[in-house]
Amino acid sequence: MESVKVANVLFLDAPIGTGYSYDATGNYNTDEEQAADETYLAILDFHHKFGLLSGDSFWIAGQGHAATHITLLVERLMHEPAVKLKGYAINNGVLDERSRGNSLMFFAYYHGVLGSR
Repeated sequence: MESVKVANVLFLDAPIGTGYSYDATGNYNTDEEQAADETYLAILDFHHKFGLLSGDSFWIAGQGHAATHITLLVERLMHEPAVKLKGYAINNGVLDERSRGNSLMFFAYYHGVLGSR
């Protein structure tokens, strides 16, 4: 696989309970602040265990509802010298449910889901 010569990729499911992640005790957290804290600690632990990679540029990416989590995480990483945060990318981000709700009608209309009536 040639791509491993260009970049190293780390996948994290966050918060715990999404994707393939789980908590053996069944204590799933849905608080964005705590989820960002836990992910922050996981990234620091990764950099500690794989120090050889710690000098590399670090990017964060996610989509949808991960936007809130990512912005909180990036805020923490911006001040962390152990992580060389280069930037972040959010696809189809949901930062504000109220604004999103107000825009869905227009989105549906202009994409042909709703008619003119």
